[in-house]
Amino acid sequence: MFCNRCGQQLEPNAAFCPQCGQPAPVERGAAAPPPTARVAAPATGIAPVGRVRRHLSAMGVLLLILGILRLPAGLILFGVMQVHNMPWMHYMGMPWAGLAGAFISGIGLWILASAALSIVAGVGLLQRAAWARMTAIVAAIVLLPDLPFGTALGIYVLVILLGDAAESEWAGLSAARVPAR
Repeated sequence: MFCNRCGQQLEPNAAFCPQCGQPAPVERGAAAPPPTARVAAPATGIAPVGRVRRHLSAMGVLLLILGILRLPAGLILFGVMQVHNMPWMHYMGMPWAGLAGAFISGIGLWILASAALSIVAGVGLLQRAAWARMTAIVAAIVLLPDLPFGTALGIYVLVILLGDAAESEWAGLSAARVPAR
């Protein structure tokens, strides 16, 4: 006996086809010959959801959250330490105060820049902008040294957005978006 849908040979007392799940034919006597061509399953009108589309909202929201959480630290480090000479350190006998202030301001600037990049990438992903995939990849690379959350998010974004299949899926997603007015 053969399945009416896919042509798979069925066991004599099988209730369902092991290949496609179609119920076995009611007639248990004569075995029907296998179909010559496989018939595609009827279209349901629902497009299959790809890997990028499944993770798109999560990536966008996580990039936004991480960027917003990094802003205060960057502002504090850059703003407070912007005064490179820090007179109070000189009074305490610390001649390296200017170098320390420049170093800490640089770290603050790096945190601010990566936070801004994360926010822009997150908003772009949520809006499905054509440029957002590459911006998110750059943001993920910039976030990799930021243990532990930046590293985890960077790896997550890179795994989802890199590859030929991800590139073609993103092209379809960004082309299908409704332009904002």
